[in-house]
Amino acid sequence: MRNKKAMIVQVIGSAIAGLVGGFLGVTVYSFGATNFMTILQFAGGPGQDFINACIACGIAFIVPLVLGLMIGFDEKKGFKLRKFKSNKLSK
Repeated sequence: MRNKKAMIVQVIGSAIAGLVGGFLGVTVYSFGATNFMTILQFAGGPGQDFINACIACGIAFIVPLVLGLMIGFDEKKGFKLRKFKSNKLSK
């Protein structure tokens, strides 16, 4: 695999979001393709269920983003905080 750290970060974020969704009692009312419209699969029951699904989806986005920015994805340097540099455009 090319980006092992990216996959690990996604699995951790998905597990945390799945636990939150399970604790909140989220129910899926229909099945379909997995894309940005997946959130509509949770609509159809009580309004609170849709809100809880939105919370779990937000966690599934934010946790891997934060972990990925903290860990970085350079396989050669190992786990360390990434430093951001500004690139100047010059010709």
